[in-house]
Amino acid sequence: MKILGKAAYAAVGAVAMFILTLTSQAIASTDTTTAFITYKDIKVYVDGLEVALKDSDGNATEPFLAFGKVYAPVDSIVQALGKTAVYDGAIHITDSSNAPSVPNKPSSSVKLSDLNYLISGSVGKPVYYAETKDTLGATRKGAFIATIWGNSGAIKVSLDRKYTGIQGTLFLKENTKSGKNRFFIIGDEKILYESDVLSSNSTPVAFSADLTGIKEVTLRFGGAKEGTPTDLTMGISDVTLTK
Repeated sequence: MKILGKAAYAAVGAVAMFILTLTSQAIASTDTTTAFITYKDIKVYVDGLEVALKDSDGNATEPFLAFGKVYAPVDSIVQALGKTAVYDGAIHITDSSNAPSVPNKPSSSVKLSDLNYLISGSVGKPVYYAETKDTLGATRKGAFIATIWGNSGAIKVSLDRKYTGIQGTLFLKENTKSGKNRFFIIGDEKILYESDVLSSNSTPVAFSADLTGIKEVTLRFGGAKEGTPTDLTMGISDVTLTK
């Protein structure tokens, strides 16, 4: 039994109806509601990519069943859809394309591969591939691949507070048969994004993080916290940073 807070979750009839039913199906009462909830390992996919669900504090979470509905975290899903959710007593979902334009300061994005970056690591040092394939056989272009052999590799980029966000796809390279590890985005020594533990049967997942005010970002391959991290070949592709 758990006490449910309306700020963190929204009820949906189905994942595809998430945005449409987000505000209309919220419980009208402002009282605290006690409910029995059921977890059934429900996954959320956006354009075929599994979304790494996090709560507002960045902790891993998952959808659950209550009152005959599916409840799913707002932030992770709307970010995967390229939007932003803000809670101020009501949930507001915005699209940057609908925001008022600022003269001489248009929103723009740049590929990670086009920036000046520093690659670190020994055996697990990330390597750039113009094109490669993931474990599902899909082609991944502009990818950084790191084969983790007990150590972690990283890509560091100096931002000088010029960027507001980063997004891309995390995947396992083709023929990855075993292993277990994680991927991190670290901004000014603070973890901004932490993937679930990746294993040989993990599917590609979209990731994103807020870079507002960040001087330096580090994309770290490897360093699982639970148990002993093991060998794994992981990659990131289609990585862009937004100004």
